[in-house]
Amino acid sequence: MSTGTKASLTATTEILIPAMISERVSATARPGSKMGLVINNADNELIAFLNTEQVYDRKTEGDPAFNDSVDLSSRLKHGHNSLVILGVNWGGPAHYVGQLTLDGKVLLSMTFGLPSTPNGVVASWVAEITVS
Repeated sequence: MSTGTKASLTATTEILIPAMISERVSATARPGSKMGLVINNADNELIAFLNTEQVYDRKTEGDPAFNDSVDLSSRLKHGHNSLVILGVNWGGPAHYVGQLTLDGKVLLSMTFGLPSTPNGVVASWVAEITVS
């Protein structure tokens, strides 16, 4: 099944400090594209903003597994869209698992885990989506 999605994808990963990862992807989508965020682990907190609006926030301790799903499709606007996802740790182990999909294809696979990290933002993922 063809969705007619025009995709242009680039990805970079940077290790900024030993306990931090930053990943950025970009894609081009058409009006009516489907974009979804699925989160399976967020120890201690995962928070997401689409075009500066908070669209997700989950706080946990003890690294429980779950299956949160957020449909972001209706929040995509014509032109430039920016999704920023931050993994925040409160000390000790950090673990984040999830993915961002665009028209059923994985655009961003988020997997990060360390046995110990400093407090604060320890992981960030950014997706730049242009709808045209």
